[in-house]
Amino acid sequence: MEKLSAKDIMSSPVITTKGHVVVSDFIAVLIEHGITGLPVVDDNNRLAGIVTRTDLLVFELKRELSTLYEKSIQGIFTEYKETDIWPSFSDMIEKFNRTITVNDLMTTNVITASEDTSVSEICRIMKDNKINHVIITDSGEILGIVTSRDIISLVASG
Repeated sequence: MEKLSAKDIMSSPVITTKGHVVVSDFIAVLIEHGITGLPVVDDNNRLAGIVTRTDLLVFELKRELSTLYEKSIQGIFTEYKETDIWPSFSDMIEKFNRTITVNDLMTTNVITASEDTSVSEICRIMKDNKINHVIITDSGEILGIVTSRDIISLVASG
C-alpha cells in the first residue's frame, strides 16, 4: 500500500450532485449506484461539499426538533387547511421530504487529497477524521474519490 497512490485506487469519473437536488432524488442515486455518498458541486462543477448517508441519518434523527421541520410542517398544514383537502399522513410526509435538499444535509468542510497522495496517507486521513470518503481534487476540480470500500477491496485483493 505504501507505493500506491490515490490515482491507483480512486473511482473516476465521480458521480456528483447539486445542492438544489431534493433528498428523495439523492437517495435514489445512492440506491441506483450502490454508493454511500456524493460530492456536491456548484454551477461551475467545483466542489462545494459532500453528502453521505450518515448526513441523511443524522438529519433524520434531528429534524423532529429542528426549526426547519416545524416551519415546513406548519406550511404544509396551512396549505392543506386553506384548500380543505387533507391527504394521508404519508402524502404529507412525502411532500415534506420534497422540500429538503442536499444543501440542507451536506458538509461543506470537505477533506480532499491530491491524486499523488499515498494510500497509507488516505487511510490515516480517513481514520483521523472519522470519514469514509476522500475526494481527490486538483485546484477544486474533482478527479476522483477514494472510499473505505476501495481500501477494503485493496486489502482483500492481497
